[in-house]
Amino acid sequence: MSSPTIDNTLGATLLGFALASVLSGILIHQMFVYFMTYQEDKRFYKLVVTVIFVLEFINQILIGHFCYHYTITNFSNPFAIWVSHDTWSIIQTIGATVGSIVTMCYAARVWRLSERNHWITGILICLTIAHFVCSLAFTVKAFGLGPIAEVYMIKRIGRASLAFGASSDIATAAALCYFLNKLRKNFQHNLSASRLVDNLVRYGVSTGATTSLVSISCLIMFNLMPQNLVFIGVYFALSKCYAISFMAMLNTRRLMNGRGMDHSSREHSEQVRSRNSYASTTMQVARDPESRSESPIWSITSKEPSGNTENISLEVINPSQTAKKYSFFRCHTLEPENESFF
Repeated sequence: MSSPTIDNTLGATLLGFALASVLSGILIHQMFVYFMTYQEDKRFYKLVVTVIFVLEFINQILIGHFCYHYTITNFSNPFAIWVSHDTWSIIQTIGATVGSIVTMCYAARVWRLSERNHWITGILICLTIAHFVCSLAFTVKAFGLGPIAEVYMIKRIGRASLAFGASSDIATAAALCYFLNKLRKNFQHNLSASRLVDNLVRYGVSTGATTSLVSISCLIMFNLMPQNLVFIGVYFALSKCYAISFMAMLNTRRLMNGRGMDHSSREHSEQVRSRNSYASTTMQVARDPESRSESPIWSITSKEPSGNTENISLEVINPSQTAKKYSFFRCHTLEPENESFF
């Protein structure tokens, strides 16, 4: 067990503040891209993004105040570093809140992909709630602490909170990959849809691995060195990773659908023309050599009434027979442009 020093207390928090500042800049850029690109997105998404932005803005201010308190306000008081500050408890609560919001959104995504699987989604929700409740309990207990060395007194609560958070991240990433792989079987003969599913699987693994890695690192640091602030420096970046992964998911919806990809721009333009067109095409089937009658004419009129489904009316015209009419539906895309797997 490492004893507290300037390096593993004040130095760790300063490094964590620097990393959190960089991640905050990335998060602000992601939010700017979202509001500029998805101006007609659902109000629910906009509300969640706004709440996350406000919480992370307050969180970053509190992190700066935490470091300012020890480096500037108590510059001539080296013993102040051994006394805990209430700001940390608030930072921890905000971070847990952001993580819970993002995890709940991912659980909703799993709910849709799994065709409303109550068991899998219920497990994810229970892990998220357990993480949030343990975080609140840790915050309440931390307000009554004096010296930093007393953190070990609430070590079990902190360990449980971080463990539930890491378990939730790993379980969510595993569930997304599992159900996306099942979805791939339905599009084995559709190259563009199969490519979309592959991209979603890689994205789910990468985002889940990032948050899981930071959560596990924070858990290990807290278990090995609970009497210093190394785990706090890592925790400063955890909520930012949650927020960035959520914003990246929202901003890559068009990219995942093929928008912006060079290899799929032609396919997408053909889909747009097919969706927006109201065309009547007449084509003549090859004449049967043994038939004396004239070849039939196939008249196709197509239009899209709603959503991503095109209603196609087909009429067979033969001079020697009565005209026959057929109608069927065909689906163009895996999902609408402004929808995700929520």
